[in-house]
Amino acid sequence: MVEECRYLGIEGKVDILVKDPNDRRWGSSVNTHVCKADLPVGSFVSLGDGLQVCAPELVFVQMAQELTFVQLVALGFELCGSYCQVDSVDEKYELPPVLTAARLNNYIDKLKNVQGLTLARRAAAFVLDCSASFLETGSTMSFYLPHRYGGYGYGTPRLNCKIVNESPQPGEAPDYRCDICYPEHKLVMEANGKGYHAGAACDDDDIEKMAALERMGYKVVVITWERLKDPFILHKTAVDVAKAMGRRTPDDGFCLGPEQRRLRAELFGW
Repeated sequence: MVEECRYLGIEGKVDILVKDPNDRRWGSSVNTHVCKADLPVGSFVSLGDGLQVCAPELVFVQMAQELTFVQLVALGFELCGSYCQVDSVDEKYELPPVLTAARLNNYIDKLKNVQGLTLARRAAAFVLDCSASFLETGSTMSFYLPHRYGGYGYGTPRLNCKIVNESPQPGEAPDYRCDICYPEHKLVMEANGKGYHAGAACDDDDIEKMAALERMGYKVVVITWERLKDPFILHKTAVDVAKAMGRRTPDDGFCLGPEQRRLRAELFGW
């Protein structure tokens, strides 16, 4: 099995699940873990030649033993999104999602007596589909998660949804894909990171998109890494968003409270 993993380019120690403690092995190339629970159908994906790896749903539950609640939710966004964090700096984009939030929650509902299940179930309830970057994930979590988890609790948005331009003006597109959208409030948040929003052509496209959305009655809020990571700028943005949604504006001290400090530390220090 280890040789098969090496053939597939998997380096380092290989972690193997066994059902019987007597089947455990130790060595420089392998770690074994005992899982006595009866795992649901679909817990493993076959790679051929008798080699199976854990499905994304099971990986999410396993990572509940390693990650905090905030980090686990972020992992769920990535698994259900179209990007992949290669390392702490680089990302890959426009990838097919390996999971959906519905599939993740359905799988967790079938599990019993598995380590990490309680945290996994709590985190999976906040996972959303269709995030296209870690900046979108961090922005969404900051505004969407309840106060007890460091978010502003502004409700569930739609990610990368299409807004139809019913009467396009000259030079406008027939529709626009919006990063984070609250359609009922006609509010759009655009997460402008370095990956897709660099260069004069992209600047022109962004300006045209924002102008068209505002003409259609939408309020557009731009989120960048600098704005997201600065607690005071983020809070000012959150106040503007609350006003646009007709919500009570958050207290000024919330941005320096322990919950939001923990959210930032766990999300951006991961």
